[in-house]
Amino acid sequence: MTTILIVDDLLSDRRIASGLLKEGGSFDVVFAENGRIALEQIDLHMPDLVLTDLQMPEMDGLELVKQVRSKYPMMPTILMTAAGSEIISRQAIESGAASYVPKQHLAAELLTTVQRVIASAGEEQLQARLVGRLSQSTWIIENDPALVSGLVAHIRKLLQTKRLCEESDLLRVSTAVDEAVLNALY
Repeated sequence: MTTILIVDDLLSDRRIASGLLKEGGSFDVVFAENGRIALEQIDLHMPDLVLTDLQMPEMDGLELVKQVRSKYPMMPTILMTAAGSEIISRQAIESGAASYVPKQHLAAELLTTVQRVIASAGEEQLQARLVGRLSQSTWIIENDPALVSGLVAHIRKLLQTKRLCEESDLLRVSTAVDEAVLNALY
């Protein structure tokens, strides 16, 4: 199950965000009142995503985003704030946030934004795991079927980029590699 850390100094806002997420998906939710406590919660629970308010005591949301990005580069963050503007949105992205949701649009946008970011992060994490197993053009994927689709997508990109295969043959080659690797695993 996906775990989300909600960081906000207002209990009511933490509850609203939690309710929206639980209503629309199957998420475990962990809470923190500020950025300092959030970093402690990350160490304890290793959430899949951090959803943080901008204005908080002790450590604001932008600083938390920077800290998370520095310590946990594969952990996505989403910034939310009542004081929404293009400037804050740009600052959030520049600080390393994956996305930004104004609190006045939380009900309409939070769930889809979280789902989109988690899906994107999952694909990036899969690619990172796969690239980490690349050893002299050899992938060592143990017996992990979850890596097969990432491997096939990576090989397809390599073939496409290096023009080693006609476009019309890419689907057939991808399917053949997928079946061969899955057969080897099973």
